[in-house]
Amino acid sequence: MDVAERTRPGYILSGVVAVLGAVASLASLLHPQVYRDAMTLRVQAHGQDWVTLVIGVPLLVVSLVFSVRGSLRARLVWLGALVYFLYTYASYTFGAAYNDLFLLYVALFSFSFFAFVLGMMSLDVRDIRFRFSERTPEKIVATYFVVFGLLIAFQWLSEIVPAIAARELPDTIVATRVYTLVIQAMDLALVVPLFVLAGILLWRRTPWGYALAGLVLVEAVTLGLAVISMMFFMARAANPVPLGQVILFVVITVLAVVLSVVFLWSLREEAA
Repeated sequence: MDVAERTRPGYILSGVVAVLGAVASLASLLHPQVYRDAMTLRVQAHGQDWVTLVIGVPLLVVSLVFSVRGSLRARLVWLGALVYFLYTYASYTFGAAYNDLFLLYVALFSFSFFAFVLGMMSLDVRDIRFRFSERTPEKIVATYFVVFGLLIAFQWLSEIVPAIAARELPDTIVATRVYTLVIQAMDLALVVPLFVLAGILLWRRTPWGYALAGLVLVEAVTLGLAVISMMFFMARAANPVPLGQVILFVVITVLAVVLSVVFLWSLREEAA
């Protein structure tokens, strides 16, 4: 069975994710009242929905088309786009107040998860390792991953640890009236370890380091764009947004875009 045959179920699920993602984001943008969260969370969700509709869905569709045609570079982008949908709709499923789109969130979370698993199972990581040229900036990308991961960890731990020490609720819970810290938990349990692990494996130039690096770079770009969009919508709604955080995420996202282009361009479509 060739690669296309092994990956076909993941491709089919990805097409469904693209359609449902467009439907979910359009529905919430055309009917903002669907959200029942606190105002600050609603405006952030609108920012996320715009990124999903304008960047996430097209990125998934284009990378899917070229991946079906046999592009290994597109396959890594496709997997990274699936990580974006998996992360986004896991946060909506578990973190957003219940609304009429709940089952759509669950479907998107489920389909993107299984499409990602099927896609990863079809990867030949040893082949990927030898597709990259000697000029690939492994250590620069690896350092970026570790720094990015530690910045996210520091951002959340600097709020959570003092609250635990003072036996008080974290500021996020007080401001948004949520019951727990879903995004913080997902970041600390999944995103931070993924970035740090990808950085360590790529620094050591292991096959899995190269495979993970491609999709993690795409996740860094989409995550950064989503955060910037959220900040923009928060500022437009007269919510305070620290200028330092805006500058930091703009720099992080620009670096992710540049490193994504350089890293993926170093990958040869034909085996050496």
